[in-house]
Amino acid sequence: MQKKTIFITGTSSGIGRATVKYFLEKDWNVIATMKFPENEMEFKNSDSLLLEKVDVTDSLTIKKAFDNGVLKFGKIDAIVNNAGYGLLGPLENTTEEQARAQFDVNVLGVISTIRIALPHFRENNSGKIINIGSMLGRITLPFMSLYSASKHAIEGLSEDLYYELKDLNIQVKVIEPGNVRTDFFTSSLVRAESDSIKVYDKYWHSYIKNMIQRGSVGADTILAAKVIYKAVNNNSNKLRYTVDKTGKRLIFFRSISTLPLFQFIITKFVK
Repeated sequence: MQKKTIFITGTSSGIGRATVKYFLEKDWNVIATMKFPENEMEFKNSDSLLLEKVDVTDSLTIKKAFDNGVLKFGKIDAIVNNAGYGLLGPLENTTEEQARAQFDVNVLGVISTIRIALPHFRENNSGKIINIGSMLGRITLPFMSLYSASKHAIEGLSEDLYYELKDLNIQVKVIEPGNVRTDFFTSSLVRAESDSIKVYDKYWHSYIKNMIQRGSVGADTILAAKVIYKAVNNNSNKLRYTVDKTGKRLIFFRSISTLPLFQFIITKFVK
């Protein structure tokens, strides 16, 4: 039986990197893409692995990598839209350029990758689209307005495509990590450009310190990789997959509580 092949964006670290390793262990072919493959020391091209340069804000690089993957492996069975980063800080302190960049990577990059993969999936009458969302696509926390908005967009995009592509035998799944131990609060974090508006300082600096501490003790990325593997191999109509206990609990609590109660709890958490 021919080995299956998966195309993954954002594999230089975190969930993307763990997913590459896990799928290789499961005897899949993997097309691992990243912005700077020349700096990669661990992943090397092999019979089962193709390392490709992709900047998700440049659709030409996505198309080239995808085509190279088809050329090497013959068929791509699934894509994982993992590339992304977090912009944190008071909205008023962010710049227009920062806001645009957040959506260029987290939303438009996903759309570009899906658009490039769809003709191949339609031709083969099969395919899996796995979008990495976040628990912040279902709930919100303060000082994460633009990141949360981008992940809410991924939720809406995924849910719509679920219906749009269902009759074409193309499945859409969205993964919703919560507190997973990645580089989200280090190299994948961009802070608001300016701290000039000091009125937010009372809560902002203590909040980000608290979140960094929580992130350092989150679930291991291998847990997310296992959930992605489960989603790829699950032929049911299930759309959303949570990953860790924190994400599961917060999303569940939001679903059963009133908005005023949830707002009260979150406000207390910040303070």
